[in-house]
Amino acid sequence: MYNKKFNIVNNNYLFIIWGLTMHLILLWGVLDVNFHSPIIQKLPNVPILKNAPAKRMVLFVADGLRFRTFIETPPTFLRHVMKNKGIWGISHTRMPTESRPGIVAICAGLYEDPSAIFKGWKENPVDFDSIFNQSHFSWAWGSPDIIPMFTKGAMANIHGDSYPPEWQNFDIMHGQIWRLDSWVFDKYIDWLREEAYKFKNTDRVILFLHLLGCDTTGHTAKPYSREYVDNMNYVDRKIEEVVQMTENIFEDNGTAYIFTADHGMTDWGSHGSGSTDETETPLIVWGAGVNVFNILQNIEQVDITPLISSLIGAPIPVNNEGVLPWQYLNVTNLKYINYALLNNLKQLTYQVKANRKMNCENNGFADWREVELDMKISTLDKYLQTEDSNETLKEIVDTIKLAKQSLLYFRQYQRTRFLIYLSIMWLGWIILLFFKISGAKRPIVRSFTLLIIDIVFIILLIMIFIEYKVSLLILNEIVSDCDNWRLPCYAYLAIISFWSALSIGMLCTTLAHKMVLKDSPSLFLWTALSLAVFPLLPVVEPYPRIYIVLLSVCAVTAIVILKMQSKYRKIVEIFRLIITGLTYLEFIDGRNWISWVILLTTPLFIFTYPTQLKKRMQGIILGLFCPLVLLSASYEPFFFIILALHLSCWPQWNMLFTQRYQNTKNLLTMEELLKAAIFMLYTLLCFFGTGNMASISSFDPSWTRHFVTVFSPFTMLLLILLKISIPLILIGCTSHTLGSSSIFLGVLLLGDCLSLPLMYCVIPQGSWLDIGSAISRFTIAICLPCLIVLLHYLSFPLVTFFPNRFKFHINLRKKHIV
Repeated sequence: MYNKKFNIVNNNYLFIIWGLTMHLILLWGVLDVNFHSPIIQKLPNVPILKNAPAKRMVLFVADGLRFRTFIETPPTFLRHVMKNKGIWGISHTRMPTESRPGIVAICAGLYEDPSAIFKGWKENPVDFDSIFNQSHFSWAWGSPDIIPMFTKGAMANIHGDSYPPEWQNFDIMHGQIWRLDSWVFDKYIDWLREEAYKFKNTDRVILFLHLLGCDTTGHTAKPYSREYVDNMNYVDRKIEEVVQMTENIFEDNGTAYIFTADHGMTDWGSHGSGSTDETETPLIVWGAGVNVFNILQNIEQVDITPLISSLIGAPIPVNNEGVLPWQYLNVTNLKYINYALLNNLKQLTYQVKANRKMNCENNGFADWREVELDMKISTLDKYLQTEDSNETLKEIVDTIKLAKQSLLYFRQYQRTRFLIYLSIMWLGWIILLFFKISGAKRPIVRSFTLLIIDIVFIILLIMIFIEYKVSLLILNEIVSDCDNWRLPCYAYLAIISFWSALSIGMLCTTLAHKMVLKDSPSLFLWTALSLAVFPLLPVVEPYPRIYIVLLSVCAVTAIVILKMQSKYRKIVEIFRLIITGLTYLEFIDGRNWISWVILLTTPLFIFTYPTQLKKRMQGIILGLFCPLVLLSASYEPFFFIILALHLSCWPQWNMLFTQRYQNTKNLLTMEELLKAAIFMLYTLLCFFGTGNMASISSFDPSWTRHFVTVFSPFTMLLLILLKISIPLILIGCTSHTLGSSSIFLGVLLLGDCLSLPLMYCVIPQGSWLDIGSAISRFTIAICLPCLIVLLHYLSFPLVTFFPNRFKFHINLRKKHIV
């Protein structure tokens, strides 16, 4: 008997370990195949171009300046340059339209590194080549979030300086936003006066001015505001001043200038996705070696990198994906343009060869694309000496298109194959789990035979992964042509239908409830119908809907006045709600201490309620409501209120279902399977029914404005995660009424079945909203069972702890919560 029990316990532990291993392998595999860095180190450099038209480049990047506002009210000096001195157009950015990937695209020709997700999209996880590395000397001034990307660990030829991080304050009244740009211009003027004379005869010099004022003003006052236009005009006046000083000091007409922006901005002051206002930015180029051509000439943002390199004669950065927009160069020197384009072709070909070697089987033979590119380059090298320059130019441009297509092909070569491996493995695990929870009897097999089968299976699995990591080394997901990379139709349909599936799930739950339980409370029906609406609402609101949040505060205040019996608690609750409302309306500045006191005292406030389930749940609901209000921008508090009322029906529902199915003898009863489905449905509803995931995937300082306005990614992320967790904490507290722990096996099966199609919806490019939502759906499905167990046990103190007795009480009677 002892041995039998011991074997059962031992097998359960092995099953848990094996299940955990399977989940980790799938999670790691899907993230690795989609978010592996495309950067390849130690690629060869192309030659330096001789007789470059410019000795130095001054690069102005107005962070967050959108093209529409710029062209509707063009500033005086830059408008004059557009008409008389240079060439201009639209620089089309690629999502995510954020500062770091935008600056990297401009200065390195590299699109967003997908592996940056593991560093919160705040820095490039892999060292990359840039125009600054290829210069003789470079100076950079600007934001502390941007400049260190190029100066950290850099060689002695790159110099940079930044203002203090606390200057990036989103409060326009106290932040003195203009000083962000004035500091940068002052630093450049100081350099002109004190250092410039030392480098008059030095070529390949780059001067980078990162101007954050428009971005910060746009977040706070919005890009259609007078403040935004004033900031743009201020930048224009300072550019005119420093350009005149630069020309007076160097006196050699050897300076080229570029003015552009890293991304645009929506009318409501956010960016990160793919609207036209976010992806269209101004580009103006003038000075040495630049064509004077007053016609709109649009380019891709990564094309700016080879343009800068070609103007100053520097080698193109080795990871560049851009194509030289040769129309921007002075066409009187067509031979130089051909050599610059040929350098661009060689640099792209080096990447094609490296990706082929890393992604394809090494059979000792070059791919036909490589062979053709090598032959074209060899032929073009000869043609440049003898043939017509115009014909050669067309030939080089056509060959560059082939190089871009080849690079795309090799980068995504093995993705489908590896996803099929993972799908087969995951289907096997789901079948094993189904047999486990259904209690199906297996034929008796000798332990030695089972051991052999297990060993063979593990060896095969290891061989698959060794083939993947060592022979193939998948490196495939950043692409250079957005139009050539599309999700399959079924993936789009899955993403779109996911939200409606939650609503349908709520409606089905309500229908089943009414069919099975004739005497169910009407409150459950109406709240379920209300919750079914929330997944269909917009994920990201264009601006804070203050009146909706205030209506929710008024609704909770009315409930407290009408339903709460204790006069003392009623006064305390009303006072707390009034303070929260005044803070939300900004009659009280909550950033100093009020908002933080409301947040940090929430557990203490909850513990003052008795441990009787009904009263303690009242305290949990009211205690969590106030911090949620301060972190909300629209309908989130109403979702919380309706969810709380809906969950109040769980105890009675659980009691009735238990009575109905208590005679079932299966290992996993119908009751427990229904509870598992309920758990998963409500947990997913909390994640995706309130637009919360958009808070992680796209950035708007209005979400945390009552706690902090100085840009602080870590603090802001923690606050947004807390906002997401509040409805989940309520689910965890209510889960104590459902009893049996075997429901978690049912959740495991349902979550794993859901994760199989979702793994094909994970995408490595697009807006942070698109990427974050796809990753969130898949990760939540994989981690859902662990999350529910974690919530169940972490919420235990909130339900049971009573400080007056310094011990835990269990008082979980199956009654209505409110």
